[in-house]
Amino acid sequence: MKNKIIAVIVIFVLVTLSACETSIPYGWNRPPFEREDELHSQGVYVVDVESGAALFAKNETARMNPASTVKIMTALVTLEEIGGDRESLSGLIEVPHVVFAGFDTADPNTQGGSMAGLTVGQNNLTYLDALYGLMLPSGNDAANTLAYNVGGGSIAVFVDMMNDKADDIGCVNTSFANPHGLLEDGNWSCAYDLAVIARYAYEKFPLFREICGSTEYFMPGNNRINRDGYRVRNSNGLMWDNENNLFYRDYVRGVKNGALDYIYYLDGEGGWEEHSGIANLVSLGEIDGRLYIISTLEAPYKYGQLAAGEGRLQNCYSDHVLLYDWLLLLRADGNA
Repeated sequence: MKNKIIAVIVIFVLVTLSACETSIPYGWNRPPFEREDELHSQGVYVVDVESGAALFAKNETARMNPASTVKIMTALVTLEEIGGDRESLSGLIEVPHVVFAGFDTADPNTQGGSMAGLTVGQNNLTYLDALYGLMLPSGNDAANTLAYNVGGGSIAVFVDMMNDKADDIGCVNTSFANPHGLLEDGNWSCAYDLAVIARYAYEKFPLFREICGSTEYFMPGNNRINRDGYRVRNSNGLMWDNENNLFYRDYVRGVKNGALDYIYYLDGEGGWEEHSGIANLVSLGEIDGRLYIISTLEAPYKYGQLAAGEGRLQNCYSDHVLLYDWLLLLRADGNA
C-alpha cells in the first residue's frame, strides 16, 4: 500500500511539472537587455517574428512621429488591394499633378522630402515600379502615386484604407494622415504598431520581402531623370555593403527607415520655429534561420557620413546594431 501511495505521488509530481513546463512563457530564462541607457530612440520594440513574443520594449505604445516608416503601410495596402504578385502589379498607373501638389509648399515641413524621380504625366510606370520607388529611395512621389491609383483617384480615400487596415491587424496607437510620412496633424504611430504592420506584411507577401530586402532597382526612364531609366538604391543604412559603413549587417533583410532632419511648428506670430529632427527605423534580421523585427522611433537626427561614428542617422542605426548584438548573444546561448 505504501509503495502504491509513493507511486501515485511520483506520477502526480511528474504530471504537474510537465503541465508547468508547457505553461512557461517563451524565453522565460532569457538574460535581460541591460544597456537600455545606451539607446537613443524614445520608443523601442523587439519581437520574434515566428512566435510573436516580445523580447524587449521601451515606450512601445507611446504616440510618436513615424516619418517615412508610414510607407510600410502604404506598401501593405497596395499589395492587399492590387495583388501580391508581379503579374498583378504589372499594370501601368497614372502620375497626375496632384501627386506633387502637397510638396514644397510654404510649410517647411513639406520641403526637401525624398523622391523616387517620378514626373507628371509619366505613362510607363507600373505598380511594381512605384513600390520599389516607395520602399528603396523612400519616394514621397511614389507614395502619393500609389495612393492616388489604389484609392480610385483619391489620396484621402487611400489614407482611410490605411487606417482601416491598422485597426484590422491590431494596431493600438496609430493614425495616418498621409501615405508618405511628412509631418502633418493626425499622423502618429508607435514602435509596437510599426512592428505589427511590418510583421504582417512580411509574413503575408513574399514580394514584400523581396522589395524591402533589395539594395537597388532599375526604374523606367522619364524626362526628369533619365529617358533610358535610372537606378534607385535602398536608403536603409544597415544594408549598405561598403567598407566605410560601420553599421552594415549582412543578416538584415529590410524593412524601412524614416527621418525628419528638422521639424517646424508655427510660433504663434505667423512664423516657423525650428526643432531638431528625428530618425526612425524598422528592420528585420535573420539570425541562424530565425527572424526578428526591431522597431525604433524618435532617435535624435544627426548629419554626416556612415563612417567613423559620424553617421547620418547614426543614432537609430547604432541602436539597432546594439540590439542585434544582444540577439546574437542570446542565439549563441540558446536563449532566443
